[in-house]
Amino acid sequence: MVSMVGGDGRLPETALLWDLDNVTPGWRHTSAFATVLAQLVEQSSPKVAAARRSTARLLAPRLTEHGFETLSGGRSRSGADHQLLARARGMSRVGIQRFLVASNDGDLSAVAKWGELHVVTLDRAQVSLKLQRRATSVVVLAPHVG
Repeated sequence: MVSMVGGDGRLPETALLWDLDNVTPGWRHTSAFATVLAQLVEQSSPKVAAARRSTARLLAPRLTEHGFETLSGGRSRSGADHQLLARARGMSRVGIQRFLVASNDGDLSAVAKWGELHVVTLDRAQVSLKLQRRATSVVVLAPHVG
């Protein structure tokens, strides 16, 4: 698990959660996009990505270089969502108050129960209405980074 204590000994207020199953610029641009996402939060902020097992295994080495912990959702269609929700709940218990979520999936709207929810996407039209309604903000990044 990624350490959540910063260099100054304080807990960061923001966590980054990335659903690799539905917000991706494509394999070739994953590393560049990870850099962009990581720059949106404090250096000490926890950064967690999740995907189906095959995707998680393939991308984990690239994402680790950018400070991401990569979780496998197994073969389940919603496995990555469940992993990210469980992690968000746990982070809220230790003081994380703001979540930056790279996802289009309405299931991740539940993160708003544990703190301020901000959504990052590549295409606003793909963000579920449920997620948009629960989010404090929705930010669209350029689809081709790097």
